[in-house]
Amino acid sequence: MESINIKKLILLSPAFLLASCASVLIQHNYPATEDVEKETYMNQSKTKGVVLVTTSGSRVWSCGSYENAELRSIGFDLESSKKTKGSAPDLVINSTPDGHLNYAFLIEPGTYGVSYINIKVARSMSDVGYITTTRSALMDSTASKGGTFSVGAGEAVYIGHFALDCAYGPTLWRFYLEDREEFESYVNEYKMAYPYIEVGNVKYRLFSTKEFGHDFTLP
Repeated sequence: MESINIKKLILLSPAFLLASCASVLIQHNYPATEDVEKETYMNQSKTKGVVLVTTSGSRVWSCGSYENAELRSIGFDLESSKKTKGSAPDLVINSTPDGHLNYAFLIEPGTYGVSYINIKVARSMSDVGYITTTRSALMDSTASKGGTFSVGAGEAVYIGHFALDCAYGPTLWRFYLEDREEFESYVNEYKMAYPYIEVGNVKYRLFSTKEFGHDFTLP
């Protein structure tokens, strides 16, 4: 499968629109998928899977050639999904500027590919826009060019920490917890925040990608 040229996506994204002031660029393109609630989990946990993920929408200064940048949204689609142009991804995570936030989503089992990335960029207070990478660039037919994760019915999986990387320009990057003690501490945070979710047997199953992160297996 042909690799994505990250630099090309950054420079040539057709949805990058400059605006006269930052205040007009405050809306997300798609509504966020809601965190799993107790009643939904109790009714559907045996037929769906739980995805644990952390994202950061914090502003990053001196990001490539930009004064600052923010990760606004990430979308994932089931590889088996039949999508029309402009339709919302199957899983949407809309970041906030509040730093790293943990999420738990109850979703249909299957393999999901990244299908949408939205990054807010600014050269100055008045020169602000979006870098938006859509399904047509990230998925080929039903297969993902950017990376995938999988979850089974009744499973709970950790797929990583998502934030901006600015080494060559603002782009999505998947980070990860590096040791078992750190991972167990992370799972304990979920036990306190979502006491109704069975997280005692969480699978460490990172979003697999060659474009937005490195391979890693928990020792």
